[in-house]
Amino acid sequence: MTHIGSKEGFVRDAADIFIRKKSGDYHEEMDGNHFEKWFETVMPKLKPQSIIVMDNAPYHSVKKRENSNKLLEKKCNSRVVDRKENDGESRFN
Repeated sequence: MTHIGSKEGFVRDAADIFIRKKSGDYHEEMDGNHFEKWFETVMPKLKPQSIIVMDNAPYHSVKKRENSNKLLEKKCNSRVVDRKENDGESRFN
């Protein structure tokens, strides 16, 4: 299970239930791609200026993709633009 929260409680509709196919250490099956897809669905649900703290689990890191900084910058900028254009309502493209 992956979830995100704060002292105010868990973020609504942010839980991800990961069903393992094997017994043993789940780190062998949970990977960075699955985690990254989950995290992209969570980002629009976070309050503005949220701070994310993660441990160093292997699936929290993925091999850097070419132009990944530009992609992240584009996503962050589109979120800021959308927030301004929609009277503070967050929409993530």
